[in-house]
Amino acid sequence: MRADAAEGRERARASLQRIAERHRSLRPLPAPGVLRIPAMPDAGTAVLRARLRDLEAENEGLRAALGSNRRIGMAIGVLMASRRLTAEQALDALRTASSHANRKLRDVAEDVLWTGTLPAAGQRPRR
Repeated sequence: MRADAAEGRERARASLQRIAERHRSLRPLPAPGVLRIPAMPDAGTAVLRARLRDLEAENEGLRAALGSNRRIGMAIGVLMASRRLTAEQALDALRTASSHANRKLRDVAEDVLWTGTLPAAGQRPRR
C-alpha cells in the first residue's frame, strides 16, 4: 500500500512538474516529499493549486474504489465457498442481488461478508 501511495505522489509530482514547465514563471518543483507550491499570486500558481486539488480528490476516490473492490472480492470468495460457485457465478449472484434490491454492489457485498449469505430481495440484514 505504501508503494502505491508513493507511486501516486510521484505521478502527481510529475504531472505538476509538466504544468510548471509550461508556465516558465514557476520554479521547478522540489524533490519528492517536499511538495510546496509558492504563495505568489500568479496564474501558473492557481493552475497548479487547482490541479493539485483535482489529483488529491482523484487519489481519494481511487483509494475508496480499491477498498470496495477488495471487499467485493472477499464476498465473491464467501459465495464461492458456501455455494460452490465459480468466481463468475458468484459475481453474477452479487450483481443480481444488487439489482433486485436496488442497492449498490459494494453494500450487498458487505452484507455477504457480515452474514455469509446473500440477502433476500429488498431485505437489509441487521448488524
